[in-house]
Amino acid sequence: MIAPRVAAIRKLAAEVGRNPADILMFGMMTTIVAPTDEKAAAKLADDRRYVDLEGALTLMSGWTGVDFSRFDRDQVVEHVNSEAGRAAMENITRADPDRRWTAREVAEPVSIVGIGPVIAG
Repeated sequence: MIAPRVAAIRKLAAEVGRNPADILMFGMMTTIVAPTDEKAAAKLADDRRYVDLEGALTLMSGWTGVDFSRFDRDQVVEHVNSEAGRAAMENITRADPDRRWTAREVAEPVSIVGIGPVIAG
């Protein structure tokens, strides 16, 4: 998800005469660790039991300017009519641009920790 952004920034840096290797990038990421992958996955599954989908949709509504309460949770979200909405949705959907995202799928990534990826292992 971050690799295309890093590549684009480094490409722009080179185009304006900067050394792309001089730019340090830090991606937001949540890691859930345990002695085994299975135990880490179980910890993540337990964390997800406490997710408040309505809260995550409220957060996304604030970030995007889109009222997600008007969508059924499994309805595909096709149109975002604000600059903020386009930017926020692009951040989520960039990793898989051909995927059609439902309101639930938009909310789930931010429900654990925010916009960054969550990995378990």
